Amino acid sequence: MTELFSTFKEKKRLEENLKRILENKKANLILSISIYEEGAEIHENEEEEIVFHEETEFVKKVKKFIEEKSSKYKIDSHLHSHSGSLTIGMETYYNEVLDNIIQIINEIQGIENVLISAINGEIWRNNDLVAFLYGDSVKNTFVLPSHDGKKLELIEVAMTIS
Repeated sequence: MTELFSTFKEKKRLEENLKRILENKKANLILSISIYEEGAEIHENEEEEIVFHEETEFVKKVKKFIEEKSSKYKIDSHLHSHSGSLTIGMETYYNEVLDNIIQIINEIQGIENVLISAINGEIWRNNDLVAFLYGDSVKNTFVLPSHDGKKLELIEVAMTIS
């Protein structure tokens, strides 16, 4: 119960800080999400794999996801036979940032046999980077300027509770 309360409190704190920083204006959310095929053996040299390879089931499923979601998000991908990364961009308001991240995580987790290994993200207002985040499908740490603008503030939020 304490964890749920703590998570709710941190989510509220993050939304208040994003409201302050974004001044109720739209922001651009950009996420880089590392994914891999469940049960696949990932070899160290897979990064050097030739891009023009035979499409595996993993690649087909991820490409289908991209096609289905391309009207909703801006999506770029870098895929290997059993792993890859998705860069997803969208416009959002301060009070929708967490819900949008959770929604994207849930949508990717909805791809059969695809798991998320890492999430990195940025929140931009116009040409200014106002916050960034890192973590995984369970928990993310947001880094943003404190009220006085002299320090950075860290806020850790569970992504599984909306």
